[in-house]
Amino acid sequence: MRILLYVLMAAAVAGGLGSCKQGAKDNASVQAAEEDEGKYFSITEYLEGQAELQKDQPYVLLKVVEKDGRSDSSYVEVNKDFFKELGTYFAPTDISDVILKDKYQVEQSHDSGNEMLFLYYNALDKDLLTQKVELGIHDETYKILSVYIETRKSGLFRSRATKLNYNTEKSIVIQEYEKSLFSDPVTTVIKYYYNY
Repeated sequence: MRILLYVLMAAAVAGGLGSCKQGAKDNASVQAAEEDEGKYFSITEYLEGQAELQKDQPYVLLKVVEKDGRSDSSYVEVNKDFFKELGTYFAPTDISDVILKDKYQVEQSHDSGNEMLFLYYNALDKDLLTQKVELGIHDETYKILSVYIETRKSGLFRSRATKLNYNTEKSIVIQEYEKSLFSDPVTTVIKYYYNY
């Protein structure tokens, strides 16, 4: 069962990174991922794949930042700098390092009505930065349609939590909650919309 789960995860990663133009590359990615069954989903590789797929597309996203009851919006180009900025939020949450192999409980479910496969990674240790990763995968194409990540880091004087949601070519939402012993809690929400 566990091997099947790793194979499905490998196929899902390859499906999320690939497109019809990349058939041969996808097969190589699946083979490589199957051989390295000790790894969990890599958000870093996923973002690199999304950057590659969207690099020549004329996307401009609506960015909305909400903080302290105020809202500001602007337009941003989907380019290398955009994915570099996303990486500052998403890359630290990557759970694909082999040392994390047994640190997460992995479960799956299938929604046949919506043709979706869901993979859930839940941290077994409350001190790990990344507490939860959920993937929504189309069950025929194995394309990753959504990635949801929760993090939590607690310190003596300050705690911080984030919720990251990447809905492929729809929206990206970054929610940050910070609480300090010496100041009021701060909530920052950054939203990127593909269709606005």
